[in-house]
Amino acid sequence: MKTNTKILVITGGISNEKELSLISGEDVVRALTDENKNVQVLEITDDKKMILYLNSISFLKRKSKADNSGKTKDFNSLDFSVLQEYHFDVAFLALDGKFGEDGQVQALLDLIDIAYTGSGVMASSIGMNKSKSYEYVSCYGFDVPEYFIVYRHDHNLNE
Repeated sequence: MKTNTKILVITGGISNEKELSLISGEDVVRALTDENKNVQVLEITDDKKMILYLNSISFLKRKSKADNSGKTKDFNSLDFSVLQEYHFDVAFLALDGKFGEDGQVQALLDLIDIAYTGSGVMASSIGMNKSKSYEYVSCYGFDVPEYFIVYRHDHNLNE
């Protein structure tokens, strides 16, 4: 990795796994900051907005009463095109669940030509759909355990 690589850590999210993602994001930020990397953080909020922390320290101190004025940029939507002006070299995906592991964020990053960690759009999308994952790998000759699909609406499940 070049010495001045500009890294965007993407964390938070709209799924029920948001808190886990924030913890992962904090760990990644600490590790990259310890390596003296140029790190900024994008937190996706559960109300489908974005907060860009212009330095990693402001993200790590976000829970304290410290003044963060001027150290964040708030966006009222999940329009990733606004990130183009910051010229990130790579995004480190510290996201879990829906709109994190399902290919949606990966597709948005592909559209604005920002490289990212992890799997691409197709693999992420298939991986989130367990029945499709089984079908996909079994058609290529891999052994998969027997399975059956339970649909929520077939059994009056509320969750």
